[in-house]
Amino acid sequence: MSRGKIFLVAAYALVFLIGVGLIIGGGSILWANIFMEDAEGFYTTKKVDVNRDSYAITSEPAEIDIGHIWILDWLRSVEVKIAAENNKDKGVFVGIAEEKDLKSYFSGVDHDRVEELDLHHPVGTPEVEYENFPGSASPKAPTDVGFWTASASGSGEQVLRWSLEEGTFGTVLMNADGSKGIDIRASIGARVPIASGIGLGLAIAGLALILITLLLTYFTISRSRL
Repeated sequence: MSRGKIFLVAAYALVFLIGVGLIIGGGSILWANIFMEDAEGFYTTKKVDVNRDSYAITSEPAEIDIGHIWILDWLRSVEVKIAAENNKDKGVFVGIAEEKDLKSYFSGVDHDRVEELDLHHPVGTPEVEYENFPGSASPKAPTDVGFWTASASGSGEQVLRWSLEEGTFGTVLMNADGSKGIDIRASIGARVPIASGIGLGLAIAGLALILITLLLTYFTISRSRL
């Protein structure tokens, strides 16, 4: 077999591996879509206990840029769900707001920001790492300010649902009265309506690549024997 045909066979092998990767990725999405969704269709993490002596626990601000490219329009249908309850029977507050409002609200206020969340810690208990922002000011009760993009508060488990929109947003967990000392159990989930379609599309594309490369490899090797 000539060097040119050897090169072609090697290229086909690379494309074959890409096809296998697409099938694995698409199959994983389909598997998650069947076995990991909750009753509302959300992919939800296990519940995590967060305990801090500060006034609030916040997330790293996330910039969401959907843009005007048609292929990204599906992002507008993605919905986030955060469920939280206070382990000491206090009312709980969970909210989402723009970064600029959160900076102003927590200016000089002792609070913690989640820097790393490991849901697959070897001992089986999720591990959370925080960065503390010390301060001496006391915040207003979160229910007394009106800049929240989405929020939920009360006794028992509270569930916040929010559809993605453009901007830079952060998540906040607090006691409903704004008091110090956080002992909350929470989980987060996301619902992606087209997830099954994406998984099926990847699997079909991967299968097509595999079949095409097998046929091309067969014809290339067959001709080399003539």
